[in-house]
Amino acid sequence: MAKRIMQEVYDMIRPGYGKYSASGNPEAIWNEKVASCGGYSIVFKWKLEKEGIASRMVSVDAKFVSPKTKKEYTGQHALIEVKIGEGWILFDPTCNIFYDKSFEYMLSHPELAKEIVDKSGLLKSKRWKDRYYYLYTIDLFKNIISYNLYYTRPLNGVMLNVRRTNS
Repeated sequence: MAKRIMQEVYDMIRPGYGKYSASGNPEAIWNEKVASCGGYSIVFKWKLEKEGIASRMVSVDAKFVSPKTKKEYTGQHALIEVKIGEGWILFDPTCNIFYDKSFEYMLSHPELAKEIVDKSGLLKSKRWKDRYYYLYTIDLFKNIISYNLYYTRPLNGVMLNVRRTNS
């Protein structure tokens, strides 16, 4: 069910920055139908909660190289882990990727990201090419500087767990 919900969020929201993108209000973001990675993750989490599915936000800081300027910069990305059975499984609703592993597993096995993305077939899509999504998928796990794992509730964030790593 989580994969179906992620697909719906990916299909219904277009990438960008709208009036409510940074509001933290999933219903407003959903109605506006435009968001950045944080908005996609907030809406995905909200829709999971409506179905009674436990999830938590993963927020990362990572080093990226701009495809346009070729300069390195530090950026952020947001993903969601979904509680499935006894473990957590990572989803990226912005890029429509299901990792089938936990965030921590992907962090310790960054080479798996390319294999997962290749199998998805999404690298060929116009949206992926235009938005440089490979930065947030294939390149992400090997370039993470720090990350936070936490539960959120719409408009009321509750920090449960904070971990930091160094690249």
